[in-house]
Amino acid sequence: MKKKIIFPLLIVLLLSGCTRAQKEKSEVKESIELLDLPDSLFKYKVVTEFNGIGNDYDSNLQKVLLTPLNEHYREDITNKIMGNKQFYGAYFYSKQNKTSEYQSFVLYIDSDAMSSLVLVLLNNDGNIVNMQLTDGQCDLLNQTDDLEIIGCQSKRSIFNEAQLQVIGINSIEKDFGTHSVIERDSTTSIYNITKEGKFALNSRDSVRVVEK
Repeated sequence: MKKKIIFPLLIVLLLSGCTRAQKEKSEVKESIELLDLPDSLFKYKVVTEFNGIGNDYDSNLQKVLLTPLNEHYREDITNKIMGNKQFYGAYFYSKQNKTSEYQSFVLYIDSDAMSSLVLVLLNNDGNIVNMQLTDGQCDLLNQTDDLEIIGCQSKRSIFNEAQLQVIGINSIEKDFGTHSVIERDSTTSIYNITKEGKFALNSRDSVRVVEK
């Protein structure tokens, strides 16, 4: 009786192992396909400096002049970047150089959280890491009869195959009507790109400037 119970159990375990192996093989195949993104999807090739999308947005048409990600790519790429955050659109921007371990490319993502260029590193195991390259927004922080305070954030980046430099500037302008004071904090972060396709912080420097 024990042998009759054990034998079917072994069959179930073997089938379960085969199914798991097939699923892992399928996931690896999909990640390899993503590493071979067609050049035709991207408007640019190997961009080194990023400071917004500029003329790639038509303000009259209120339209981004880039190729949008289709449902397949949104599921495999954008959802891994944004998670459950709401986004309005994602577009292919530039395809960077490919190594034996990972593919790097840049997307433009428009969402509640950001409207920015984002560098994506996708390695052979299907793992995705990303870094925001650009930013540019201002908000009214406080306003009274005698004072208006405006906070602004901007970001630009320089990228090559082995290193990413991100320059972020946070400024606060206090407008007193007759004169204004601007406090500007600049942070420069340098990341090395590892051979596995990950970001490793190399250094970070900050500078504060007050303009009166």
